Amino acid sequence: MVAAASTIFFPPPAGGGSDKVPGRDLDALFALNAQLLTGQNEKIEPGVNSVSLPVRGQLVNSNGQLAIQLLKTGEGLPAAVPVLNAVRDAATGLDRITVPAVAGAPERIILVNPAPPPARPSDTGSQDSVPVTPVHTGTEIKPVETITVTTTPAADIGGLQDFIYWRPDAAGTGVESVYVMLSGPYGETNAKGEYSGRPYNTDKAGGSIQKLDWKTATIDHAGVEKVKLHTGRFTESDANKVMIDRLEKILKGELQPTDVDKRFYTHEIRELERYRSLGIPDGVSPDDNGATWNNTHTATLEDYQLGNDEALLYTREALKAAEEQELRMLK
Repeated sequence: MVAAASTIFFPPPAGGGSDKVPGRDLDALFALNAQLLTGQNEKIEPGVNSVSLPVRGQLVNSNGQLAIQLLKTGEGLPAAVPVLNAVRDAATGLDRITVPAVAGAPERIILVNPAPPPARPSDTGSQDSVPVTPVHTGTEIKPVETITVTTTPAADIGGLQDFIYWRPDAAGTGVESVYVMLSGPYGETNAKGEYSGRPYNTDKAGGSIQKLDWKTATIDHAGVEKVKLHTGRFTESDANKVMIDRLEKILKGELQPTDVDKRFYTHEIRELERYRSLGIPDGVSPDDNGATWNNTHTATLEDYQLGNDEALLYTREALKAAEEQELRMLK
């Protein structure tokens, strides 16, 4: 058993994270000064690859809300937390951190949002942005001051993902270590996809897994209307716009369908069928932080024996549009 201290957070706003490009799932995250976890007697020095902490944290779902669990290390929970390097993108000014995959959780990409420059610069020198704690634009997380202590079985720590990175300190004269903990974004799951590797809830996926073949699909007007109907229930997606535009050009004979087009087309139609099997009206996106989408999306990947590679369902142009949309949201 490991002791866990929990801080409760309010859940994300309604409609947050309703639709996503595969592999771009919205995770909750929380960050704090890493020195707060080590105590004042032990300093974290730059240049190390890992840091041993007396406790590690994870974000979990508790009664429909996000909670921080601080887990005591030892007895099954390693104390070493990886120190990851942020890579600056010169074009966007954003820092990118790659969080390695662990058992129960895939590799994740974190974008560090630069602080905006002063509205009225006091000098004509460089106004380069300074990296700050990574933020997640899909939720509005507000801490509640009440802290509860629970006891958590050690077996519950599967999929724990956390890391430390360095950022300039508030004074701008040095650096400080930041401890970041992540959560899985979709609540309670009971299975992991054989082909996709995604966690999902088989009881809420709209039926059992079928063995389907996207290769035999013929793109027609009725099918494209179903794709537009289903994707229209979600928040606006530039990637979906690109793919639907391709389908309409295929109908007009202006474009030959590729494997990506067929996979996207069949995936959205099958996902629509699963929503309907769950009794969800067309045009409605359940207020469950994307859980229904994840369950039906993952089951549909399994129907067609597909992995979780975003390039299977979206062209390079669509993925670029998705990335540009994300960058606009971060700024």
